[in-house]
Amino acid sequence: MRRFTLILALIPLLLLSALRAEECNSYDDDWFRMNRLGIGLGYVEGNLDPPFNDYQAIPLFLHVGMDINHIFGWGCSWGQLTLAFEPFWNTLVEPEWNVEGGFTLKLGYDYQFCNAFAVYLAGGAGPGFLNVDTMEQGNQGFNFFDEFEAGMRYFYDDCHSIGLGYRGRHISHAGVRDEGNSGINSHGLIMTLMTHY
Repeated sequence: MRRFTLILALIPLLLLSALRAEECNSYDDDWFRMNRLGIGLGYVEGNLDPPFNDYQAIPLFLHVGMDINHIFGWGCSWGQLTLAFEPFWNTLVEPEWNVEGGFTLKLGYDYQFCNAFAVYLAGGAGPGFLNVDTMEQGNQGFNFFDEFEAGMRYFYDDCHSIGLGYRGRHISHAGVRDEGNSGINSHGLIMTLMTHY
C-alpha cells in the first residue's frame, strides 16, 4: 500500500514538471482567468479519542487557481487574490491504512515581496468522504473538510514555484448525519509545485 501511494504521488509530479507556460501573466478578457496549476503533497496529524489516539494522513491534491483581482478592482501591486479548486485523495496512515477524498474551494491571497519569494494565506472548505470509523465522527461517510494554510513560495523561474506551508484542518459533518460530530482537528506541512500563467 505504501509503494502504491508513493507511485500515485510521483505520477502527477512528473506530469506537472512537463507542463510549460508559454506566456506568464498574460490574460485575455475572460471573467475567470486561470492563473496557476499545481500539485501538492504533505503530512498532517492530529489526536483521536481512544481506542485510536492518533490521526495521520498524507495529503495529495491538485490545485487549479483562478485570478479574481479584477472582480475587486485590485491592481497587481496589492498582491493577488485567487479562487482555487482543490480535489484531493489522501492516504490515511492512522488509525488504519485507508483513504479520504473530496474537494475544497479556497480563497487565497499571495504577496510577492521580491522576484523570487511570495508569502500566502488561504482558507476554504468542501465536501469529502472519510473512509474510517472514529469516535468523533461515527461511521465512515460524508464530512466537510475545512482548511487554513499559510506559507511561502520560491519562484525558481518566472513561471514556476515551489511552496512550503502550514495546514490546519477540521473535519466535521455539520450535523447532516445522525452520528457523533465532535470533529477531527489536524495540522501539518504541505509542499506544492506550481506553474503560473
